[in-house]
Amino acid sequence: MNCQKRNYICSLRTFDAAVCPTTKHVQNLHQQPNALLLSPTEPHFTNVLLQQDILSRLPKSIRPYAATLLHHFSSNTVTTMGFGTTPQQAWCTAIPDMALKHDFVIHGVLAIAALHLSTTLDSADAREGYQNMAALELNAGLMRYMNEVRKVTSDNVEALFAFSTAISLFNTFQARNECRSLVGSKHADPYTPLSAHMTVSEAVQIVCRALRTLRGAQLILVPGWSKLQDGPLRSVVRRESWSAAIPVTNAHLDEEKRLRILESMWSNTHRSYEDHFDTLRQTWQSLCGSFAIVWSLLDTAPSSHSSSGPSFDWTSIFHFSVQCSLAFASLLEQQCIEAWVLVAHYGILHAEVEGLWWLDGSAANLVATAALVIGTNNWKWIAWPAARVGTDLESLRSMALVRPKVCS
Repeated sequence: MNCQKRNYICSLRTFDAAVCPTTKHVQNLHQQPNALLLSPTEPHFTNVLLQQDILSRLPKSIRPYAATLLHHFSSNTVTTMGFGTTPQQAWCTAIPDMALKHDFVIHGVLAIAALHLSTTLDSADAREGYQNMAALELNAGLMRYMNEVRKVTSDNVEALFAFSTAISLFNTFQARNECRSLVGSKHADPYTPLSAHMTVSEAVQIVCRALRTLRGAQLILVPGWSKLQDGPLRSVVRRESWSAAIPVTNAHLDEEKRLRILESMWSNTHRSYEDHFDTLRQTWQSLCGSFAIVWSLLDTAPSSHSSSGPSFDWTSIFHFSVQCSLAFASLLEQQCIEAWVLVAHYGILHAEVEGLWWLDGSAANLVATAALVIGTNNWKWIAWPAARVGTDLESLRSMALVRPKVCS
């Protein structure tokens, strides 16, 4: 495997003050993570896994760090994988049994724990080392997961959902870092139409990969829904309060009007009907529904900020991305202006979630990428998302594509 700076694959095999043969960076992992709150579920979780001798199946290079990573996962990382103590406890209860039957589960757990742990460290070398470790662990479980996901059964559905969650967290975190690095590095480069096109194409690929990963949960949720909603992870997946149509309160009428205006991008007398308008309309309706869900949860959430994370069920923001159609994903890859305007508005939902290590900054990335794709002629369509997430559109002007103006 070749070492890549994006941390998807790395040839680094040893993590104890090892030197990466490609980057020549010392991977010193002896730095202690910053102090975090501990969970009462941790001793049981770690002990069960150790007693099952699951760690003996891991590569020798990861074993010295496994107990620390398991401790960090159950004490800290799991609190960022679901809203409320019940779903978090469900993860800690279900994972040991799943890991005993499916090795890829423990790889997913260690990967996300290592990735999270990297964010608590001050040393850049230590952060990079743990992120490389996370990539290796995810890759270690990926092949087995890909084989299993071809046939979802009552025996493997929970394990597949767990590993799919790990992939989603990892790719969302990586997409944020990649987009931030890509846009930041290009600011200093001389502008040419070719360089702008290459930058935008790469940013589109990064965002689309992350969105496709989230949407990929359908491969498991659709065939395995009945088993998941009655199984050990039922508190993680069931959301009865989201099923019915939710009326928009007076507090959000102005915002709803802004969403309604988006339909005029393709539904107006200046444009002839095109087949992809159906996909845009369906996705727009799904986006409006997701906003209504999030608004209702925000309105009923405690007003005081919680130091432990978002005060509302933040998993609701993924209602939109999980339900995205393949047709809409294709429009994004084709750099369809209207599709990217919708994605910019989806960024507003991401901005509602604060204090989540793997999601922080993703809202700005969605809006910035959309701004580059749709071009300055269409920035009026994303003025609200840009203002909401704090994106300075003018700073992106030199990198934006030249695109035709969408009339309403």
